[in-house]
Amino acid sequence: MELQKTVFLLSIFFFALSSFGQSLSISGQVLDEQSKQPLAFVTVGIEGTNQGFTTDIDGRFSASVRAEVDNLVFSYIGYERRVLSVNFVKSYTTVYLTQKAVNVSEVKVIPGVNPADVIMERVIENRKINNPEEATQFSYDSYNKLVFTVNPDSVSKQVELQKDSINKDTSTQNAIDFVSKQHFIVMESVSHRDYISTTKDKEVVLASRVSGLKSPDFTLIGTQLQSFSFYKDYVELMDYRLLSPISKGATSQYLFILEDSIIENGEKYYTISFQPKRGKNFEALKGQLFIHKGDYAIKSVTASPANGGSGIDMKIQQLYERIDGQWFPMQLNSNLTFNSIMLGPFPLYGIGRSYLKNIKLESQRPKNKFDNVVLEMDRKIKSNTDSLLNAFRIDTLDYKEQKTYQQMDSIGEAENLDAKLRLFKIGTRGFIPLGPINVDLSKFGSFNNYEGTRLGLGAHTNDRISEKVSLGGYFAYGFKDKNWKYGGDLSYRPFTNTDLQFKASYSNDVLERGGLNYDLLKSSAISTESYRNFYIYQMDLREQIKFETQFSAFQSWQFNFFGQHNWISSGDDYRFRSLVNESTALLYNAFQQTEVGVETRFAYGEKFVELFGMKISSGTAYPVVHFKFTRGLSSDESAFEYNKMETRISKLFVIRNAGELNVQLHGGYMDASAPLLFNYTPTGVNRGFALSVENTFETARPNEFFHNRFASVFIRHNFKKLLYKGEKFQPEFVLHSAFGIGDMMNRENHLNINFNEMNKLFMESGLIVNDLFKMAFISYGAGVFYRYGHYASHDELDNFYFKVAMRVGF
Repeated sequence: MELQKTVFLLSIFFFALSSFGQSLSISGQVLDEQSKQPLAFVTVGIEGTNQGFTTDIDGRFSASVRAEVDNLVFSYIGYERRVLSVNFVKSYTTVYLTQKAVNVSEVKVIPGVNPADVIMERVIENRKINNPEEATQFSYDSYNKLVFTVNPDSVSKQVELQKDSINKDTSTQNAIDFVSKQHFIVMESVSHRDYISTTKDKEVVLASRVSGLKSPDFTLIGTQLQSFSFYKDYVELMDYRLLSPISKGATSQYLFILEDSIIENGEKYYTISFQPKRGKNFEALKGQLFIHKGDYAIKSVTASPANGGSGIDMKIQQLYERIDGQWFPMQLNSNLTFNSIMLGPFPLYGIGRSYLKNIKLESQRPKNKFDNVVLEMDRKIKSNTDSLLNAFRIDTLDYKEQKTYQQMDSIGEAENLDAKLRLFKIGTRGFIPLGPINVDLSKFGSFNNYEGTRLGLGAHTNDRISEKVSLGGYFAYGFKDKNWKYGGDLSYRPFTNTDLQFKASYSNDVLERGGLNYDLLKSSAISTESYRNFYIYQMDLREQIKFETQFSAFQSWQFNFFGQHNWISSGDDYRFRSLVNESTALLYNAFQQTEVGVETRFAYGEKFVELFGMKISSGTAYPVVHFKFTRGLSSDESAFEYNKMETRISKLFVIRNAGELNVQLHGGYMDASAPLLFNYTPTGVNRGFALSVENTFETARPNEFFHNRFASVFIRHNFKKLLYKGEKFQPEFVLHSAFGIGDMMNRENHLNINFNEMNKLFMESGLIVNDLFKMAFISYGAGVFYRYGHYASHDELDNFYFKVAMRVGF
């Protein structure tokens, strides 16, 4: 009996142990009940304990729970808390959460020390060691997918409206039918990135596929939609720059709330929500952070702009893991809604996914193999695309993605979309290829107040004839000055993979009198500075032969050495008087002039993206400096001897919680008396047109002033959306100020023309309100400018000027 009792008790003991040690494996996915979209980083707690786990960035979960566990608690910020039995979760695998209405203004802050602030201060203290771009060098491969489609929420709403409608909208129903079967565009790419420092950073696209296209040129890299990591002071989303909740001093700007804490795999994590504090007005984010207690590092983050109403709504998600002790991004998600691009009744919706693999905490690229191009295409991309995409895809393409490729590829072939893409590339590069000839788009037409409407045609040979040699020419006619203009050039690039170029050119054309001309100046296509040409009223005729040598050096420098001979004649009755001696003077309205010189452009830290065969600047945090020196030579065939120096310095300052300050400095010095063509006129834009123009004197008339030496500064502070935020109406307020001073040597030598000197300080200021009205990609605003100081009018009302502010953008 004793033996049987002992055996019985041992059996019960081991049965209890085995029962205690048994566990159930569960897996599934958490979705939004309405949109059926995955919910990333949902906290799944084991009821009655502080144990649990979280869903991944795609809303999936996989875990083991002990057999005696009854219920799991699913909680997510902005959603109703849901308690489900383990058996239910194991049986159905898909869990739906319902959104709840949250009124931000009702959030109560309890007096005393906020525990979330204490945690976030530690996160901020440790951000340098947790930020891979500051703590280490690295390399990785990434698989990127971007799908353009329709937001399921929008479809669900339209489906309900169609059900309740007696007379169904046929076009809406057709759109619903289309998006239920396929997407509009699917893009995939594989890239490799090496990083040593901010100046040694390169990503190479190894494979690319776009539905409907055979060409690999048109690709978007998912990691370019948002900042690579969340640790910088500002998080960049497309063209938006928002203050990071883990930037220095963020606890004074953001309201942090400790929502939950959980132990996952033996390590403790905090769930912290964040949003801008009441009364704080800045470009802010809202969302939640999942913070590791020991390292105070980000495990995951979900964020979106705190203030809606812009052209693009975005939501980003990032997931981090420890790689050899260093926290590193593993997946980056981006959801974009383009409110200004409608596809039937639906706004265009973009879904971006980037998965990082093969992460190593060292660069695979030698230091001497980096340049200032941070993103470029691999030359073998056409031959290896399919195999690389198949190898790197995280999941196989779903039905709608496969359908999109099938349908769009057939449409692309039928509609010859690759040819249309080539036309798009033409627009970005500025020419139309017609066989071996590129037709120059910039020569088709323009307008200024001297020539009036100018129409013409220009062309160059392309690489079908030669990759190293290009021959071209143009002609044009001005309908106001009734003159023909023409010219030609021959250029030679000895090495196709460098910027070294030798060029010879001839032109018979007109040139702005007193204008600043930089051959190396890269003007933005969307800058309002392009409107300045409308305000050119005085020009001179110039026939010119010119020789140039251009090249880049040390990544940050560009040089252009030139020599030129000019035949110049006045474009009006202007005459220049040159004294031979005390009793003799020569009057010039036509003369010859030889010049030699050098122009430089310095942009430290400037980065480029290589797209469509072009290097497109992505900007620099440092000032961009242009400098030009010109020496005028005197001889029997050259009238004047002089030295000229010109400079243009521009810098954009991002001011925390106060917007952006753009400062541009202009200066010029001419050491001898010479015709006005070689001197300087400030950029005045107050005549005829009423358009506001950046980096100009808004209240000065064109050619109101001339100088042989001058200095001017243009300042614009854009408060972005910080001063007023309506639900839909969000104008930008911009403060403008401009100051200038200069003088003219021997002013009496300039005849048959009236102008002033800025030998006293010229001053003006103004206020511009952008985005009062939008139509497609053009926004309209208004500006008022005031001229004051020595050059102000005695009639106070005459010092005020009103203008239209027009710009291009989302």
